[in-house]
Amino acid sequence: MTPIVIGSYMGAGSSAFTDCLLDHERVSCPNGSFEYVFLYMPDGLFDLEDKLLLANNALRSDEAIRSFRQAMRDVYENPTWGMGGYKQKVSPRFMDRVDEFIDEISLCSYEGFWYDHQLVSATSKFVGRVIRKLKINDGRRFLRTCDDRMTVAFPSSEQFFSAARSFVGDVLAMPDERADIAVFDQLLLPHNANRIERYMPDAKMLISQRDPRDVFLLNKYYWRRQNEQIPFPYDAEVFCTYYRAMRESVPELDPSRVRTFFFEDLVFDYETTMGQIRAFLDMDLGEKRAEGARFVPERSLRNIGIYLENDRYAEEAAVIERLLPEYLYPGDISRAASVSQGDAF
Repeated sequence: MTPIVIGSYMGAGSSAFTDCLLDHERVSCPNGSFEYVFLYMPDGLFDLEDKLLLANNALRSDEAIRSFRQAMRDVYENPTWGMGGYKQKVSPRFMDRVDEFIDEISLCSYEGFWYDHQLVSATSKFVGRVIRKLKINDGRRFLRTCDDRMTVAFPSSEQFFSAARSFVGDVLAMPDERADIAVFDQLLLPHNANRIERYMPDAKMLISQRDPRDVFLLNKYYWRRQNEQIPFPYDAEVFCTYYRAMRESVPELDPSRVRTFFFEDLVFDYETTMGQIRAFLDMDLGEKRAEGARFVPERSLRNIGIYLENDRYAEEAAVIERLLPEYLYPGDISRAASVSQGDAF
């Protein structure tokens, strides 16, 4: 199975790129635009890499592995969390594969504890002391946050990445083991797309960007009203400070593996943009599906040029034009200016 990763700068229309690829016969994605986060979430696989390969010590690996396993269990067991539900959406075998991966990179596990195990509440400490005074038992279960076992891991880079590549490949194949080409929305972000080769040597990645004026206004006045907002500030100047820092923090990316496209270009000039995407991917996506297109450019047209629709948007749009000129969509949006705004894309 060959993975295609879709990433974006928040609110930039990544699902449009997912949909336009899924309109091809050889491309699949059983979970549609479900956002996979197990690589870069807090205590996810990238954090485990950093802790074990960059900041390890005699005790740190125990915390790193326990935190990683708990994060994986969180996405596995919680179907009501938008990023969770891996038991249903990925596979009931997901946690088994997590434990196999941990075993591969671990040196040993033995009885013992350290101060990270003892980070308990004052109440637990008090109860533990009372139990020991009364000699009911030693009260240890009230003085530990976990079992009295430690796991130690000092993997080499080669050992870690070999095991990690196998782990990631197996997880991505779980939802559809027969898939030829599979799309994964938000499996990587632009900020960590430089790690793609270390974990997915056969993958390529598309990054979606979008005019920040539309992103800001849609988020503040439409998505927020629908309780589907993304975590951007609602003050235009603060938004610009945040947005610039976010974009400038992206490391240099390999253009043969990662390519950025404007959402607007996919809508305005679908055939040309899809031709560029096909050339970049260099994969046989198959023919367009005969019926039931997921991506319809005309439908998304109404979500472009929001900043021209209403005079009340003019002041905030002007702030963004002044402070973020290099990130504005450079093309002509007149084709969208006369189209009424519909549901936010």
